[in-house]
Amino acid sequence: MAAPKVTKGKPTPAGKLSRANQAAHNNQNPNQVGATKQTCPIYDVIIIVAGTVDPVNNLRLDEKRANSFPTKNPYDGAAHDPSKPLESRKDTDYYWSGNPKFIDALIGFQKSHDHVHVFADHGWSGDNCVKNRELAGKYLGEWLIGKGYKPALPSYLNRKVSFHLIGHSHGGNVINEFTKGIAKIDWPADWKVKSYVYLSTPFFQKIHKPNPARNHGKAKVCNVFCKYDLTQTAIADFSLRQLTRVTDLVASAPKKLKPHVDKIVSFDGNQFKALAAKPQIKVKWNGFTKLPSNESTWNMDPTQARNLYTSILTVLKEVKLIFEEIKRMVAALNQYQNTRISEPFMKKGLVERRKIISDYVKGLIFAELDKVLAGIKPTEAALKARVASGVFPVTGFVSDMKVEAFILPLISFLQIDPATLTGKIPELLYAAFKEQIEVFDDTLDTCDHIHKIPIVPVDVSSKDGYYQLRNPQFFSFKGRLIAAEQAYMSHPTPYAFVHMALLLAAQIEEIRDIMKKAQMLTNATAAAMTAYGVVDRKSSFYLRMNDLIRVARAWLLVLNSRYCGGIEVPEKPRIDGMKYGSVGYLAMVSHSVSRAALYPQVDKFLRGQFDSHEVKPQR
Repeated sequence: MAAPKVTKGKPTPAGKLSRANQAAHNNQNPNQVGATKQTCPIYDVIIIVAGTVDPVNNLRLDEKRANSFPTKNPYDGAAHDPSKPLESRKDTDYYWSGNPKFIDALIGFQKSHDHVHVFADHGWSGDNCVKNRELAGKYLGEWLIGKGYKPALPSYLNRKVSFHLIGHSHGGNVINEFTKGIAKIDWPADWKVKSYVYLSTPFFQKIHKPNPARNHGKAKVCNVFCKYDLTQTAIADFSLRQLTRVTDLVASAPKKLKPHVDKIVSFDGNQFKALAAKPQIKVKWNGFTKLPSNESTWNMDPTQARNLYTSILTVLKEVKLIFEEIKRMVAALNQYQNTRISEPFMKKGLVERRKIISDYVKGLIFAELDKVLAGIKPTEAALKARVASGVFPVTGFVSDMKVEAFILPLISFLQIDPATLTGKIPELLYAAFKEQIEVFDDTLDTCDHIHKIPIVPVDVSSKDGYYQLRNPQFFSFKGRLIAAEQAYMSHPTPYAFVHMALLLAAQIEEIRDIMKKAQMLTNATAAAMTAYGVVDRKSSFYLRMNDLIRVARAWLLVLNSRYCGGIEVPEKPRIDGMKYGSVGYLAMVSHSVSRAALYPQVDKFLRGQFDSHEVKPQR
């Protein structure tokens, strides 16, 4: 492509240029700091690229999205509001607004060097999907030179430029796609990529590999990472399809379901000891014509029995509420959802109308839940009738529990094999999540497998507030998680996936609290069944209750065997309520340590890569 001719010295109308372009024009004024001091100056342009702002691709229509170029779409926010200063903390749509130390330091280069400019106008959808990262990188290159759009850097087209690419998280992979794109277009010969700065970028092994064709001869890489970052080496392995509305429906699930789960695991299993009541035997006098006969009644203590029945009815009510809420969420996710994406992306084929959960998987989930719900109804009716009668025979309780209709389907739904991780719940979990995976590619925190130029590693782990608080537990967990991901990468089996999911779940303290209550309930129920077994070891009720105890113990074994000793630090809560070492903290806060400031090693790296000269501050 022939670069547009730029006439030196002619001012461009105010407001028509980006900040970087305006700065380039300002540099033609000899009265400005940064006036041309070289016969053939080389300009340093820093491009900052945001990371994934929407890991599950589910932003609603009333939320703004970043975009790689200007648009009138009200649902697309600009990468940075040009009406606000670049370093503005008030620009809430700006990805970097929460990192003033980092941004201010970059802006400082514009004053400390004669030809350094920060280009912050780039943004992208932020979706955690491969296609969007590819398009975001491709469009950035085309936008800069004006291929199909007005050029973002018209004032630089006839100049020598060294680009310094800085990307946080998947922004680094957008940068890689940018290098692939500019290798295929009519890119200005004097525009070279001289440095890459990756901030917590998850480096894939198969996808998003950079193309060095436009690299400067002295190009280098600076890789900034935090060892406590769970996203970079684990969570980012999954690139997902559009999951519109998932947050609306699923992220709220723990808050909605936890109160019901708490009531279930708070059931006192010792109440089953009421079943161990001794039979009452009375002697009946039949006169002198016959020998006396015995009459026996085998009733539970009325108070203990009423408490037991009431507690079981409460549990059944909570189970119904949980299952009905799950069905409601599944039904909502089974409706067609339109993806909401930037206008130019729509034109490139990113519009997708899909059901998050397919009809097939919905059918599987509903079938299993309905089997249990169907058994609850007659059981509830029988229990309520017994309470109304005021008489509680032990054998009556056994028949009231409707073993075949309720307990057997419940066991079938909950059972899990600790060795193979097979069972209804693991199978449904895998079936539902598998439909959302676009690509699985095990990510690394090193990039020597994709770059053959000098790499400067910068470990900022010590800047994390979690630093050394739970090192043995955390690194045990991280090591096991990485091994699990490598196993899934080699053999993507249901076992490998479920193992990863349960390994993560086992570290969540809220789940640990539920497990502790479940352990107490299981032990108490087992003791009660042992006492009851003295008088009844053959009934279906006794046998199935022991099966239910075995299922509970299997789940406890599965989760306890994956627990790494406690990675959270409850005694040191953060101001925002997020616990140090929680999965959320490690996935978000630790993932952002790399962009909290422009660390000295990164500052030194960039200064060493600049072609611009440092200028002495004016007195």
